[in-house]
Amino acid sequence: MAKKGTTPDLAIVAQELGKLETTQGVLTAKAVLKAAQDRDNPLHEYFEWDNTEAAEKYRLSQAENLIRRVKIEVTIDETKVRVVRYVSVQPPAGEYRVVRKLTKKHIAGVMVQEMNRIIGNIHRTHAFAVSRSDLISPETIAALGKLEKAARAILEQAE
Repeated sequence: MAKKGTTPDLAIVAQELGKLETTQGVLTAKAVLKAAQDRDNPLHEYFEWDNTEAAEKYRLSQAENLIRRVKIEVTIDETKVRVVRYVSVQPPAGEYRVVRKLTKKHIAGVMVQEMNRIIGNIHRTHAFAVSRSDLISPETIAALGKLEKAARAILEQAE
């Protein structure tokens, strides 16, 4: 695997993925993994090849997925809301706390994390829409731009 903290050379990654997509007609994770198994392939270094370490990381990912799936129902002023029971409080990474027991400091941090995720998703969607403006209406593109701006304003309030 690439040294910890190494940022992938996205130009090389894009080139290799493009080759796979061209030869296969479609890009799949399975095809990427198969190609990366070759030690001479530029993608090889971005994978964990120690099976013991890879298994541990995979199981940790499974555990985190289980933690995130547990929901509780909260009633506020007769309005019922389903919310995750546990949220990741960073730092430290990988530490989860019960939503109903969070301190004001933790709540602010979680709100910033969640808003950053939302903004990232809106930005990605907006960029996709702009890139396909030949098929997506100008009104939709404008609405996504406004949504991103509004989300950023909410983030500023949360910080």
